[in-house]
Amino acid sequence: MERLPHSFAVFTIVSTNYLGRALVMHDSLKRHHPEMSFWLLLIDDSVLGSMAENAVKKRNIRLLRVPEIGLPAGEVANFRMIYDLTEVATAYKPWTMETVARLSGMNVFYIDPDIEFFAPINSLLESVERHELALTPHVLTPMMRDHCQPSESDIMGSGIYNLGFLGMNQHAASKVASWWCERLLRECYSAPSQQRFTDQRWMDFAPCFFDCFISKDETFNVAYWNTDQRHVEAQNGGYLVNGKPLSFFHYSGLDERAPHLLTKHHAGEPRVLLSNQPGLLSLTQHYLAEIQSAQHECSDTTAEYPYNYFPGGGLISREIRRLFLKELVRAEKAQRTPPPSPFGLHGEKAFVDWANELLPAEGSHPRIPRLALLLRDTREDLKAEFGDPSGADATRLVEWMRKDGVKQFALNERLIPQALDTQRELALPTLVPGLEIVGYLHTESGVGQAARLLTQGLANSTLSYATLVDSSPNSRQRASLDEHRETILPHDQAFDCCVLCVNADRVAETKARLGSDYFRNRRTVGLWFWEVEHFPKALHAAFREVEEVWVATEFIRNILTAISPVPVHCIPLPFGVPETIQVDLDRKAMGIPEGFFFYFSFDFHSIFRRKNPIGLIQAFKLAFPPEEGPTLVIKCINGESHLAELEQLRHASRDRQDIIILSGYLDVATNQALTAACGCYISLHRSEGLGLTMAEAMRHERPVIATAYSGNMEFMNDRNSYLCRFEMTPVGIGSAPYSPTATWAEPNLQHAASLMRQVYNNPEEATHRGRIAARELAERFSLEKCASAVQARYEQLCTVTEREAIRFVPTAPKGSGFSAQLRALHKQWKRPLNIVAAVPSFGTLLFQGPRKILLKMLRRVDRHRRKFDEAVVEAMSSHDQRLAKLERELAKLDK
Repeated sequence: MERLPHSFAVFTIVSTNYLGRALVMHDSLKRHHPEMSFWLLLIDDSVLGSMAENAVKKRNIRLLRVPEIGLPAGEVANFRMIYDLTEVATAYKPWTMETVARLSGMNVFYIDPDIEFFAPINSLLESVERHELALTPHVLTPMMRDHCQPSESDIMGSGIYNLGFLGMNQHAASKVASWWCERLLRECYSAPSQQRFTDQRWMDFAPCFFDCFISKDETFNVAYWNTDQRHVEAQNGGYLVNGKPLSFFHYSGLDERAPHLLTKHHAGEPRVLLSNQPGLLSLTQHYLAEIQSAQHECSDTTAEYPYNYFPGGGLISREIRRLFLKELVRAEKAQRTPPPSPFGLHGEKAFVDWANELLPAEGSHPRIPRLALLLRDTREDLKAEFGDPSGADATRLVEWMRKDGVKQFALNERLIPQALDTQRELALPTLVPGLEIVGYLHTESGVGQAARLLTQGLANSTLSYATLVDSSPNSRQRASLDEHRETILPHDQAFDCCVLCVNADRVAETKARLGSDYFRNRRTVGLWFWEVEHFPKALHAAFREVEEVWVATEFIRNILTAISPVPVHCIPLPFGVPETIQVDLDRKAMGIPEGFFFYFSFDFHSIFRRKNPIGLIQAFKLAFPPEEGPTLVIKCINGESHLAELEQLRHASRDRQDIIILSGYLDVATNQALTAACGCYISLHRSEGLGLTMAEAMRHERPVIATAYSGNMEFMNDRNSYLCRFEMTPVGIGSAPYSPTATWAEPNLQHAASLMRQVYNNPEEATHRGRIAARELAERFSLEKCASAVQARYEQLCTVTEREAIRFVPTAPKGSGFSAQLRALHKQWKRPLNIVAAVPSFGTLLFQGPRKILLKMLRRVDRHRRKFDEAVVEAMSSHDQRLAKLERELAKLDK
């Protein structure tokens, strides 16, 4: 086939949900090279809708499916299991490159779908006429060593050359592809620590093996990894790079859901921020508009990549993919039957049967499923913890897999191992009466502050107590703790009750860190916070770790009581205690202008979307035009750990000089002064477990505007604050650990804006409400009330002698007399039958054999009888709880 000058073939690889980007790339290149032949490999089996099919046909795009590129069907099934979406798309590359070169008879270029062209690329077309390969390096000048991302280490981990753009001479295609295919068949995974990054690291060898042209044109393949070296600016409707016309830009990691970020791949400490690069910001906004238009063309074909999931449902975790790959390679090396892919000829059942097969054990130990052993081998901590998985540690390993492994490895129900029988005896040491408070007592966070408030309340009680500081959270640890009232015990004594001031998702981790001996025979209480009305099943295991749960608000108590198998009690924390302002606020140093300012403070670790600072900015913009008078000050901490969201915050406020973002920690005195100096504190949260920052502002007599929903309603009302209307909406994705199907409040921003105007225009009324707020908080949330509540709960705990009775028998609501009587009877029933006294010895050795048999039978009967009794009590108590909840809801309706 005779080629025209510079005629060439281009291909890209996408799943159907990325089709829009491929169309944008095609159109931008076609404008400069109408002679090109364009090929598209779709890596899923989705059928194109009529709109998408028309979009492809009118562009004369040649569509390829995976069976057409020469990869055997069995290997296609393996690829779909061993590689995730990014990995598999790059793994198909050499097979497709050879196929397109052969069928087109042209030199061929692979181009990522998220690339856009602004000028011809003639020099690259000419290079593949004279060379076998054309490559573009990630960087052309040394990188700054400033600990930002990407770093030189990141580049070395991913490869010297970016394979989003790769040119190959048609005559060399078969030679290069055969070398490359052999490597990518089993080693196209991403593991930089193992010197693997999909297909890219292999191409580092290419200049040694093939005749390569390495482009050093800085207008080619401009992307997040080199935009600190290549300055992009907008000019006359186009774009320049270091003063030269931009040839093509690679929008790797640009996500329309986060338009404030150049890339999602390095959101931690990005080297380049769009807020500092107006040219880049203009370029990315232009591209996102192009994408939106192209996606509309194929909007009837947007299927998610189906092989992210097992055929029967359930996400395939990276660990599962890696262990399957390891076993596949091991089987091929040993020339034995490979593990079956769930996407293969025999389907998912064959894979599940293989994973759940019980493997031989040592001696009399139980046999353990294959998958549990393979997953244990993927992590060094599990290897250390379960050193003898086929012997003495078999049962413990399976228990861990069923309890924690199922979450950590995202096991679907078909892969959860069956329980193995075990019995372990616990020692019963004698402990000293009192409380030990375990928590983040030096951490500058809401959970840490709650623990400190609890100790302040204890200091005003007659209880003996001590504290144990947990410094594991990734937050600053400079909060002070008054320790002068603590009781110092001898080394051989400990208090008999432990209060774990950590949330449910950290209970098991904290207990593991402290060790089982620490908790042996202690009554354990959890002080928990939670923010939405759905408490996920993944956290229900935490109930098994405590005898009862303490919460700070009725909002949390109502959430947990509905599903908790242990008692849940509300403890009023003493956040109403007045504080003395120790310093004056230095507004000039902090960049806060004189005059009235609205104030909001939050921690990025506390879920950005829940705190909703973007909604606050929108409401402020609705309430006040630029420079009308008031200022909005948003103080945040831990933004360096959430730079993507911090950039979103800056992006939202970029056009307003009267919105000030203060990112970073302040000392306690300055924090107090900042709160006390504001004209109004405002929180347009979607949900709060408590809302300590609002309470702190009210304590300083500041007026507070807040969403009229969740834990803050424990202390807020129309007399003492300004409550914003809302509607309940689904949480949606992106707010883990909250379930996307759970609901929370969406504040009415128009109403919030009117409340801001009301406070600003009526300072006397606002001041009056602030004073009422401080007075009501001081009355209801005092040190004495906290101390009294804690002392009452401790005394109640001490009256229960049966540890298991607390742990497994739910507490029914007040008024449920029948289940209360049933529990009282159960405490008597629960005492084991004195079997030894009930069975006579018969006085002679002759009857000792039958006596042992009888004892064994009676013990078994008694054990089953007690389990049945417990089940009856639990069922009745659960019924009473549901009935009481319905009665409360009916009472509310009657009002």
